Amino acid sequence: MKEMTSAEQREVMLEILEHIDQFCKANDITYFLGFGTLLGAVRHKGFIPWDDDVDVIMDRKNYDKFVSLHQQGDESRYKVFTYKEGCPIAFAKICDEKTLKEEKTSTKCVKGIDVDVFPFDHAPDDDAERNKIFKKVSRYQFFITSKELRYRKGRAFLKNLYLFFAHIVFKSLSTIKLLKKIDDLCRATNAANLNSHTISNLRSYLGPNRFDKEIFDEAVPMEFEGRYFPAPKGYDAFLKEEYGDYMQLPPIEKQVTHHSFKSYWRD
Repeated sequence: MKEMTSAEQREVMLEILEHIDQFCKANDITYFLGFGTLLGAVRHKGFIPWDDDVDVIMDRKNYDKFVSLHQQGDESRYKVFTYKEGCPIAFAKICDEKTLKEEKTSTKCVKGIDVDVFPFDHAPDDDAERNKIFKKVSRYQFFITSKELRYRKGRAFLKNLYLFFAHIVFKSLSTIKLLKKIDDLCRATNAANLNSHTISNLRSYLGPNRFDKEIFDEAVPMEFEGRYFPAPKGYDAFLKEEYGDYMQLPPIEKQVTHHSFKSYWRD
């Protein structure tokens, strides 16, 4: 297999994003650019120079519809994977089957270059209630991260040492069962809070995001690498909540990718 270049990886991600856009339009599914991809669109009109992934977001109803319809369809090139297919993640990935991506995790989930699809849930407006749920989610996520991450060159020695022992300690835990607990907790917030003004991604590593529903009332076209995709009309409020002064570039030492993987063209 031939290893892919960074430029090839990004081009494949763009092709997946275009596929998502076409699929969602054909099936009346609402989605938006999210997180670093939305930030890149607003600040750079494309990829953040040191970023190496693409994120889209959907509310839970659209997320479930997207995953279900896509997995029912005969999509020979693009496949959707969730924890139910054995991937150690609490969201969905849509992958290009013409590529192979190798990441340093314990669970072997064969997948290609992908785009992350994050669901958002209604959550309590009350900070204390929302934080209580998030603490449970983050505890399960901590177990998963400790179990799944492996030694990697370039990572701090103490962190690699911790991961070595954590892998032994948490080896008996089922990643899939932990992910189901996270999924159940996040879904449970919807039933009691459909009239809440808070939309939350309780899976966030940064904390329990709190976004007002009005942010997502309408989509606006946003340029990304010379193409246009939907962004939430309230993108400014979204990005301020997520990143603070988001137009300010981070220090040079922080302009690095947070992922580590190799990818290849399948023969």
